[in-house]
Amino acid sequence: MFGTFGHATHRTAAAAGFGLLALAALAVPAQAAPITLSDGNSSATINFDGATGTTGMTSWLVDGVDHLFRQWFWFRVGTDPAQAIDTLAVTGPAITDTGIDDPAADTAVAKYTAAGQFEIEVKYSLQGGAAGSGEADVGEQIKITNLTGGTLDITLFQYSDFDLNGTPADDSVQLTNANTVTQFDAVSSLSETVVTPAPDFVELAFFDATESNLDSGSFTGNLNNATTPLGPGDVTWAFQWDFAIGANSSRQISKDKQIRAIPEPISTAILGLGLLGLGLARRRAR
Repeated sequence: MFGTFGHATHRTAAAAGFGLLALAALAVPAQAAPITLSDGNSSATINFDGATGTTGMTSWLVDGVDHLFRQWFWFRVGTDPAQAIDTLAVTGPAITDTGIDDPAADTAVAKYTAAGQFEIEVKYSLQGGAAGSGEADVGEQIKITNLTGGTLDITLFQYSDFDLNGTPADDSVQLTNANTVTQFDAVSSLSETVVTPAPDFVELAFFDATESNLDSGSFTGNLNNATTPLGPGDVTWAFQWDFAIGANSSRQISKDKQIRAIPEPISTAILGLGLLGLGLARRRAR
């Protein structure tokens, strides 16, 4: 199966101010330039408020090679349509260096607030590998806090669009287990593991079906739980968590992304399987 090859500019402004979020829509977010985290052989660029360019984590370089097109978060309160978290007022980011081997910032935290209702705090932590290893890691924590005296029914979505080695047309993706998605080409593999809690819904798709739904301003449903392996092509995936958060309480999501180089014998085998698939397709066509 082959997906759409290549990307188009696809960030559209999400509609704000639905039901419970009417007050949040009146907030005017602060504007900040995208920031770049750096550690070891890796760097990652994150645009927390969309004042300039596409919002979200928009690049992840490992040994000088960019593997990411976009990764970001959307939310929904009750039955309101989904919208990107940057439609809320943002505080930060706060940037720190947690390493001892280099002076570069490797961690960033930003907080998104619907005044008097809830907060969503997003934290990225980058850990690079040795030069030339093709390996790096990004840890993420998302904390949702209910600021009200009642129960908050809120859904969080995470959408990921990786283009391994900058070439989206040759990527494949699969759900390895209930908590892990793996994407790979002939050279590199990327896995994301949800440490806690497990997502309620998952969606594997080709660009840009999932993102279009999330950014439509009218999406009130759930991810479709499509978990059939996809590829090669411009693959994407998304997770969904549904929470009922008690009064003045919080819930946290912890995740980890890893990029690894595929050893040569394995990459050759993957390439062989791809060529075999093309051969079978040609036979069927004949």
